Amino acid sequence: MTDAGARFLTEFGANLRSRGKRIFCRPCLDWSERRYHVAGLVGAEIWRRCLDLGWLIRERDSRALRLTAAGKTGLSHTFGVDLTKEGLEGSKEIKVASAAKVLLRA
Repeated sequence: MTDAGARFLTEFGANLRSRGKRIFCRPCLDWSERRYHVAGLVGAEIWRRCLDLGWLIRERDSRALRLTAAGKTGLSHTFGVDLTKEGLEGSKEIKVASAAKVLLRA
């Protein structure tokens, strides 16, 4: 991670200092969705902060999360993630250095 990336996530509210034995950041293939996500401390801190902000809500008795209206807006403003139908249709799949695939807006 670059210094600018660390500053950005710290300003977002991620605590990147409490590392311990945990992996800092790596791509991880989700076994059920067959899609990559951010694993390690960085992924956990983004997830924790999204929960704290009320952007995501845990579904009862499930691993599922629900994206709130505030989350849709917050992800768009903070990370440039467009979750509208038009935004998702305009996404394209690209390969990144780690061989992981991610969706980006066209």
